[in-house]
Amino acid sequence: MERRDFFCDFDVSQWCDFSLPQTLVPVRQRFESRRLEDPAAALLQRLEEAGVEKLLRPGMRVALTAGSRGIANMPLLLRTLAGWLKARQAQPFIVPAMGSHGGATAEGQQALIESYGITQEAIGCPIVSSMETVCLGTNCAGRPVFLDKHAFAADGIIVVNRIKAHTDFNGPVESGLCKMLAIGLGKNRGAREIHALGSENFARMIPSIGQFILDRAPVLFGVGILENAYDETALVEVVRREGFVETEKKLLATAKAWMSSIRIEEFDVLVIEEIGKDISGTGMDPNITGRSLNQEQGFQGPSYQRMALLGLSRHSGGNANGFGAADFVTRALVEGVDYRQVYTNILTSTIVMSGKTPAVMPDERSALCAAIATCNRIDKNKARIVFVRNTLELGKILVTENLVEPYREKGVIERLEPLPGPLFNADGRFLQRPSLLYS
Repeated sequence: MERRDFFCDFDVSQWCDFSLPQTLVPVRQRFESRRLEDPAAALLQRLEEAGVEKLLRPGMRVALTAGSRGIANMPLLLRTLAGWLKARQAQPFIVPAMGSHGGATAEGQQALIESYGITQEAIGCPIVSSMETVCLGTNCAGRPVFLDKHAFAADGIIVVNRIKAHTDFNGPVESGLCKMLAIGLGKNRGAREIHALGSENFARMIPSIGQFILDRAPVLFGVGILENAYDETALVEVVRREGFVETEKKLLATAKAWMSSIRIEEFDVLVIEEIGKDISGTGMDPNITGRSLNQEQGFQGPSYQRMALLGLSRHSGGNANGFGAADFVTRALVEGVDYRQVYTNILTSTIVMSGKTPAVMPDERSALCAAIATCNRIDKNKARIVFVRNTLELGKILVTENLVEPYREKGVIERLEPLPGPLFNADGRFLQRPSLLYS
């Protein structure tokens, strides 16, 4: 039997009895812009102020965590922390702290952090990547709690992570240090156990399991990183064991206040140039898009009807987890998907919708046409479009002309110089892209 090409070159033109815009307008969104000029110096100062040097002794082996996200200045901060430890005669090493990412293999997880520049040569200490865990006991929900075997066997653990809003739940502690302890250092076994509780229980269980691990593992302290709306390091904080969870709660509140957003509140179509696990656990952050694949949790965001995705980020490794939230994707995106990674994610998280493939269009022009064609109650010749690079880089975006003046008058955007040339090339690919604004 002849195999049929599932992703056929579907012709959407007969549904497009309207004109596409001829150009998109670059605009700058205005956010809080606090940033650290020298993150390494800030970290060293906070280490001194926190008085954590007294926790060290010569020769002790100390595990430093590295997660699955692309975090600004993470190689620099880990190198600074490793150097600080070595200057005090400790022996640091890096542990990839992630559940199902990297295909849930030791090799895949090491390759993932190395793709972010976290290598033995760059950081100045070994990487010990393993999926082996030890069981620390049973939590209040009656589930076993696991921890990376090599981190547990170390004389000390320093948990390093960005603190930010989570993509699956809302609570006083979300994505950050407690989650790194509970899910990251829990590896795939620990992640599966926690996800089996259902994300509706994460707000309660993540800090609870974090404290459970703090009480049983040799955690020295944490290093919390906060970013501003432009994906730049804005604050580095040393979090002592005493009051660990309470300190993270306060840092999360600050991180949320500094978050970026799509400041255009109402439009018709959202186009996203790239998604990936390095950008968000769900490829694109529902705190930005307003679309959650977790039916128990709602996220606020702008009001629009359709979403089109164009491609995967360079560091995604083919993991398109979360693309199920979109309405349309391109054939090029789907051809780049590593479904083994996607299915590893959904089987671990139990959020099956994350791995469902949206409607596939042959090219970028077709994806935009299909998105506009399926909008209701609008004049399709005047469709209002917002085009972003990803949900991390929102300082500069592209919009249709009909959105500029209303939101410029509100003081939330500033018009920039227009991009040259037509909107699409002959192959249906956008010539005007948000990534050009960041080059």
